[in-house]
Amino acid sequence: SIIRMYAYFYDNKFVYIVYEKANGGNLFELIKSGHHFSNEELAKIFAEITRGLIYLKKRNIIHRDLKLENILVHQEEDQLTHQIEYHIKITDFGCSCQYFNKKPTTICGTAEYLAPEICNFKPYDFAIDTWALGVIMYELISGHSPFSSGDNKITMEKIKAYNDFSSLSGHLVEKKVDKSFIEMMRKILEKDLSKRIQIEDVLTEKWMRDNV
Repeated sequence: SIIRMYAYFYDNKFVYIVYEKANGGNLFELIKSGHHFSNEELAKIFAEITRGLIYLKKRNIIHRDLKLENILVHQEEDQLTHQIEYHIKITDFGCSCQYFNKKPTTICGTAEYLAPEICNFKPYDFAIDTWALGVIMYELISGHSPFSSGDNKITMEKIKAYNDFSSLSGHLVEKKVDKSFIEMMRKILEKDLSKRIQIEDVLTEKWMRDNV
């Protein structure tokens, strides 16, 4: 679930990086084009992103800029069913860092995906990537961003003012989204770091188990 780099070369002006193929663009482009995923497709996408984040965490890497644009998509046709299968790849590690003993404090990433601890200028860890995953999940299910306002400062203030998922769940209830998904999101978009679900435990949530 992490994009592979095969080679690189450079000239006097540019550095060229050769990545593996992702023929479906990125998740942002797919959503903008009006594409809709089934619950099973969404669960598979979430599971692949989650496994990618678990892989990074085991190597002490915080991505710090997880967002729809940085999730590449590769499409393959199943030879038996002729259905399109989606495989995702996490890319763009320009903001990433390694975390060992001292928590970073640098503000890094895209405003609408920033975790509350970053917006409040507090030290943070791998949990900020879990939060960003939650924002991505909300966007894919609901069709809009939970915090975006068009102005970065206002967006960060909205995140700082956020208390719990109750303020965001109403739209999902109206769309008749499965209750187990809402309960999972409540754990992922948890403002209190001590209560936010660990990335390793996302895969064991009921909605994931029912749909993957």
